[in-house]
Amino acid sequence: MSREQAAGTAALRWALANPDPGRTLYDGSAGLLVALAEAHLCDVPSFARSAHEIRDDLVSWVDTCPGVAGDAAEGSHADGSLYNGLAGTATSLQVWAAATGDDLAAAAAQRALAILGQAAVDPSRPPRLDDLLTGTAGWLLALLRATPLPLDGIARLSDRLVSAAIPAGDGYDWRMGQGVPSVFTGYSHGAAGICAALAQAAAPLNRPELLDLARAGAARLLAIGRQTDGSVVLPRLLNESPAAGPSFGWCHGPTGTLRLFRLLDRLDPGGGWADAVDGCRRAVRSSGLPTRRWPGFWDNVGQCCGTAGVGEMALDAYQETEDPQWLSWSVELADDVLALSRSDSDGRYWQNVEHTRTPAELPPRSGWAMGASGVGSWLLRLDRVRRTGPLATALVRADGLPPR
Repeated sequence: MSREQAAGTAALRWALANPDPGRTLYDGSAGLLVALAEAHLCDVPSFARSAHEIRDDLVSWVDTCPGVAGDAAEGSHADGSLYNGLAGTATSLQVWAAATGDDLAAAAAQRALAILGQAAVDPSRPPRLDDLLTGTAGWLLALLRATPLPLDGIARLSDRLVSAAIPAGDGYDWRMGQGVPSVFTGYSHGAAGICAALAQAAAPLNRPELLDLARAGAARLLAIGRQTDGSVVLPRLLNESPAAGPSFGWCHGPTGTLRLFRLLDRLDPGGGWADAVDGCRRAVRSSGLPTRRWPGFWDNVGQCCGTAGVGEMALDAYQETEDPQWLSWSVELADDVLALSRSDSDGRYWQNVEHTRTPAELPPRSGWAMGASGVGSWLLRLDRVRRTGPLATALVRADGLPPR
């Protein structure tokens, strides 16, 4: 067994023994099921019982779901969002079904999406926010994986994002949602994620203007973030002080933003988007991470804000380009992450750092976005890709694209 497989397996053991509460994709059991789908692809048999228990619980939750609200605070209704709610349950079950051929999980995912589709056309329950992580864009991406497509719901959510666009120069900005004055740029809470959702909705709705709007938003991001060396680095917030320093992770940095440009390169080949993808990759590769260049620069190992997400991006790049340097860099990132790990009787875990707090080390987490299951999943995928090459199967959530 390789060191990556051993560490990834130990990380999933720790996550199962120390689960975060809830069923979310971000830090609950839905995210853990995604990691266990990776373990299945890696032929790690020891988690089969735990995976089926989580699968059964998520299926039961779908079948007893009281309905979906735009805001989880509304009575007993469930949050519908991609990373905090029912859309995440659906994508988790879809990922598990794709990895294992589990028809029960696949059917439950479609039932969850049917509930979301009904909520999307209910004017009394609109999402309060518009971003990919917690709002409209994430709902929309999830519904675009439903069978049959709930076109009325997809249209309603798309119209909401169109109406929220803020003209800015030759493009558009978006706020995270109602009551949020800040204008984010990245994939999780900002224009990059919203544009990705609009671009994917254009074809099924036969509305090319949605793709035009996504292209205009993406061009606006490039105008802001293109550096003199061709790299693409955006501020987390518009008008943010340069002293804040750039982010490089999935949530606010080029690791996530490049997903928009990869999508546009497929939908609009020859439009210059491949150069934007390369610019994002160059920015991350030349950033110096995972070296901690100053307090707060790189204090996270997770999928959302940290090294595991960057390591996944490096594997995507290797599988798309077959350039072995990307695989080698993912191995270098794993060297750093493994050096930061800790072990106990349950397995292997990590503690992220918040440099403004005393003590700076945060409690260890088990979830996908910030904890052991997300790190373990990447380490297992790294081992599998090293063994099987660039054509290795890649698990794809609703907010992602498979390698070419």
